[in-house]
Amino acid sequence: MATPIVTCGVTSKMALEVALRLLPEYEVIQFITSVERAKSEIPPLQAGQEVTPNPDNIGTHNFSKPPKAVIFGRGFDDAQVEKIRQTCRGDAYGLSWLMGKKADVEKIKSSPPDFSKPEVVNAYADQVSAVNKATLTKLKADGKLGDGQLHYY
Repeated sequence: MATPIVTCGVTSKMALEVALRLLPEYEVIQFITSVERAKSEIPPLQAGQEVTPNPDNIGTHNFSKPPKAVIFGRGFDDAQVEKIRQTCRGDAYGLSWLMGKKADVEKIKSSPPDFSKPEVVNAYADQVSAVNKATLTKLKADGKLGDGQLHYY
């Protein structure tokens, strides 16, 4: 059975491709595109409550189990992630929080990939999903999935 997770990102095309590549081990139940939505949707999801499915229709919207992790795409920076974690009571909520390393986030923000090209989307989605899957699998193997901590990928 797949482990439920939430992803936060700024590009719906990339979010869909990453979500598909995380299966079957990890099920994206909700995709969130903004800090405000993350602050309002993650707490009820963690409490096992339903939220309005995202308008991009990305994720399974299977809210029957709370997520074990929230993965932030490289379009989210430290300050944004910290605001979300504070609102969601960070380490007290039973989620693992994953975000890109600072250098990777800065690189993406200063020179974003051209996601209008299918080959760029596919290569980037392959790389991002592989590193996220590896990080989640290691956390799970180490008994740390849902530890409340921030982990960098």
